[in-house]
Amino acid sequence: MIEVTGSCTQRFLMGIGYQCMFGGYENCYPHPGLDTMVGMTELGRAGNHGINPSAGIGFTPTSLTTDLSLEPTNPIDAGILKFCDSCAKCADACP
Repeated sequence: MIEVTGSCTQRFLMGIGYQCMFGGYENCYPHPGLDTMVGMTELGRAGNHGINPSAGIGFTPTSLTTDLSLEPTNPIDAGILKFCDSCAKCADACP
């Protein structure tokens, strides 16, 4: 699904005159710091994955590089880290 979405987005942006590079599925990897700073996710207890308030930890964003100007967005505070501190189920289950 990521491959299809990224490729379609790349073709669309190039079709309307912007440069765009999509690395494909093999180059998809989590970038929780970036995802957090642009307001897509919030870091949880583990810190190696971002957690999206509506999609949860299974949210897998990828990135495109483009020269399209975008409005800056701010990080979100959905209370996920506070919830993680009080829940701690993953910490209890971790070896």
